Amino acid sequence: MFDQQKLQNTREEDLQVVAASPQTGAQTQSQGPQSVPPVADLQTAQETQAATAKQSEGAPLEEKPLESFDVLVEQMAHGMAYNLDLTERDHKFLEVNGYRAAGIFRGKREFVMRYFEPIQAGKPPVVAFRGTVPTKIPTLIADLDPGSIGGYQFGANINEIKGVMERAAGHGPAVVTGHSLGGALAQLAASTFPDLVGSIITFQAPGVDRSVVEQLEKYNEENPDKAISSRHHRVAGDLVPLGGQALTPGSVHNHEMEGGNPLSKHLAYPLAQEHEAAGNGQLNYHSSEVITSTGDISTEVVNAEKTQIVEWIRKGIGVPVYVGMEVGNAVIEGGKKIIGFMTNAGRFIGRIFGGGDQDQEQDQEQTGN
Repeated sequence: MFDQQKLQNTREEDLQVVAASPQTGAQTQSQGPQSVPPVADLQTAQETQAATAKQSEGAPLEEKPLESFDVLVEQMAHGMAYNLDLTERDHKFLEVNGYRAAGIFRGKREFVMRYFEPIQAGKPPVVAFRGTVPTKIPTLIADLDPGSIGGYQFGANINEIKGVMERAAGHGPAVVTGHSLGGALAQLAASTFPDLVGSIITFQAPGVDRSVVEQLEKYNEENPDKAISSRHHRVAGDLVPLGGQALTPGSVHNHEMEGGNPLSKHLAYPLAQEHEAAGNGQLNYHSSEVITSTGDISTEVVNAEKTQIVEWIRKGIGVPVYVGMEVGNAVIEGGKKIIGFMTNAGRFIGRIFGGGDQDQEQDQEQTGN
């Protein structure tokens, strides 16, 4: 699906934050679903989450590692992947659980990924992809990609993604993860670079194009000893997981929230809430709703029963958006060519009738100017 002949290895001692726009330095804390509600509502939800996260800073930090790996990964994928600057509490939490935040990469089209390096033997490396940030237009465009959700960002940063994942794979097959759009990017990464991946874990994420899923299924069939499994966590009532044609093979872990709306269900931390409800300590990133696990189901069943209505609507919006972008780019490129042609023609005419640039250059050389 993506051109791999142009891939280059990126081997840096530390990842760098790459400016993709004048807003690169801005810290992002939250995100929105595929079907974007009014910005005011999102800002309210973001402010509520930020206030809740701030409250957790004063709570005692668990000094023992989490028993559930998925709870840990949710903190990485849904919390830390969105924050360019982690707190001391974040770093301490990672250290207790055998990791360090090795670096964050920000690429083209507002793409962001963060690599978590294991500092304890037996821990797999984790590569987390940031999801949708509604104030970042390229992330919304990535949601609408008619080819596959996330392809707009993935294709533009494929070399860098491969480089980061190769670095991570130096510690063993990587766990690729993400929340929302980030989960779609994780599925694309696993399908494109299966030899570097051990498993996929997503949170409230949409599916991807069926061809991406079939590519990974084929890899699993040909490499049963290295088959890549997926664990997809979702909250009932969240609209985002309805997007995409299918999920990568594995299992879907269902959760249910008491009350709330589709936006709050999309932004929730189901595993963190269930962890705290079980009498464990408060985690850095969490929400206040009551959430319970309602059982697991295979992706084979989910994909077979998955409605495609939301995907048809998404592509119905995405196709004209992308056609418009292509037309706009063509107009811009055509304008550049016309301006370049007229500039060169003007210079040529100037040389014929007035001696032009060559005579001026000769005069400057002779006068020393």
